[in-house]
Amino acid sequence: MSRRCAQSLRSLSFPFYDLLHQRQLKGQRSLEHCLPKLFHPDSGVTAHTRRVEQEWRFLPLFGLAAFLLYAGLTANAQVAPGTPSFVPQDCHEFDCIDLLNNNVILNATIRNKSGLFPMNAMLSMDSYMQITGPPFAWWPSTTALFGYTVNNIGVLLPAGSKQTGFLNSASTTCPTGGGSTTKYWNFYFVTGDGASHFLPATDVTYASPCNNNSPLIDSVIDGTGYVLTINNAMVSTVQSSGGATVVQTSVSCGFDGLGTCYGGTVTDSNGNVLAVSDSSPFDVTDTMGVTALAFSGRSTTSSSFAWNDVTGHQQSVSVAHTTEGIATGFSCSPGPADYYPAVNEALPTSITFADGRSLGISYETTPGHSADTTGRVAGLTLPETGTVSYTYGQGTVSGCSNGINGTYETVPVLTRKLGNGDTTTYTLTYANTSGSNYNATNTRVDPGGNTTIYTFSGLTSTGNQAPPVAQLITEVQKYQGTARY
Repeated sequence: MSRRCAQSLRSLSFPFYDLLHQRQLKGQRSLEHCLPKLFHPDSGVTAHTRRVEQEWRFLPLFGLAAFLLYAGLTANAQVAPGTPSFVPQDCHEFDCIDLLNNNVILNATIRNKSGLFPMNAMLSMDSYMQITGPPFAWWPSTTALFGYTVNNIGVLLPAGSKQTGFLNSASTTCPTGGGSTTKYWNFYFVTGDGASHFLPATDVTYASPCNNNSPLIDSVIDGTGYVLTINNAMVSTVQSSGGATVVQTSVSCGFDGLGTCYGGTVTDSNGNVLAVSDSSPFDVTDTMGVTALAFSGRSTTSSSFAWNDVTGHQQSVSVAHTTEGIATGFSCSPGPADYYPAVNEALPTSITFADGRSLGISYETTPGHSADTTGRVAGLTLPETGTVSYTYGQGTVSGCSNGINGTYETVPVLTRKLGNGDTTTYTLTYANTSGSNYNATNTRVDPGGNTTIYTFSGLTSTGNQAPPVAQLITEVQKYQGTARY
C-alpha cells in the first residue's frame, strides 16, 4: 500500500470547531493551563510566575481554520493529533503545546467577525508525526498538504480526507430478513480542534436491501452534546447542543493537488446561515448575503484572504510559502523507516496580517539531511520582534533518536525558549497502572522552576486504547519549586 493510500485510509481532517470550548488568545499573555471542559485554568500564580488570564468566548458551532494541517485519527499507537476539547494545552499568543503529545500547534487569527452569525477565521497547523504502512514508515504531518476550512465546513482538503464516517463494517445477514447486507458501526465526526466524537458502539446501520435502521439519530458519547443523523453509512447532519445544524456538500477538485472540495451551510437555532461555496473561489457568505471572507486561492508561493471592513475598505491577510524538502531522521531500530527521500512541499513561512504586522515561521532541520526539514516547527519570529524556538529532545526514551517516541509517536522532551532566555520544558513518560492500562504523564517546568504534572488515562503499552475510548486527563499536580500547592 502506498504512503498516500495509507494516509487516506487512516486519517481524518479537521472540519469542525468546538462550540463550547473555543479559546480566544489575547495579546502575549500566556494561557498557562488551558484545561477546557474538565478543568478551568487556575489563574493564581506563585512567586516565580506571573498572573495569567484566559478569556472564554462562546462561539457558534464553527470557528474558521485556514491552512489547517491534515491530522489523523489512527487506530494504532499514535496519541491522537489535534487538540481535543478535553486535553489541556499550554497556550501563548500564537502557539499552543498539546500536553498529551507535545505537539506544537500554531494559531494566527485572520479575522474575527461579529454580527448575527459571528465568524472566527484562523490559520492553524499541528506539527505531529505518525506511522503509516505497511510498509511502516514515519509520515510527517506536512506531507499531507494544507486544507482550507471555514468554521465547521472543510474546503479544499487533502485527497482521501474524511470529515465524518464509521470505523467498522462487516458483511452480515439483514436482521429483518432480505439476504446479505453490510453492517456499519462506531460512527464519528471530527471537530476543528482535532477531537473525534463517537456515537455509541451499539448504534448500527445496515446497507441495502436492509436499511432498517436509517435514519439513525443519536448523541455522541463524550458529553459534548453533538447529535449525528446517520443515513445508511453516511453522517448526513451534525447538530450542536446550541441547536446549530451543519449540512455539507462535497465535489472532486484538482486545486493545487488537493483532492476533495467541501462546501455547505451551518444554520443556527434562529435561522441565521453561514455558507461556504463548494466551487472556486470558495467564498464565505454570511446570513445577510455579504461575503465575509474571500479566499483567492493558493499557489506554491502564496495565499491570500480578503474582506471589506465596516467602512467599505478592503482588508487582507497574505501567507508566503517556501518549497521545502520534507524528510525525517529518527533512525529507529528495528523500525519504522524514516520518511526519505525527501518530498517537496510548500510550507507557510510568513503571515502578513491586515494591520501590517507579520509572523515568521521556521522548521526543524532533518538530522543527517541539512537541506531538508522534518516539517516540525522550529521557531517563530513574533510581530513584536521577539522570538520563540522549539527543541525536540529524546530524553531517556530508547529505540529512536532526535526527539521521537517510536511506540507512542510523541515527542519525549519538548523545550520552548523565548528570545530573552526564558525556557519551559515538557517531559512525557508512560507507566502501567493495572492490567493492560497505561497512563501518560507530562511534567511541565516553567522558567521559574515551578512544576505542573498532568496525568492522562486511556493508553496501552503500545499506544491509544481502541476508539471510542478517549485519552482523558485525570489529575493535575502543581508545585511552587518543590512544594506542592
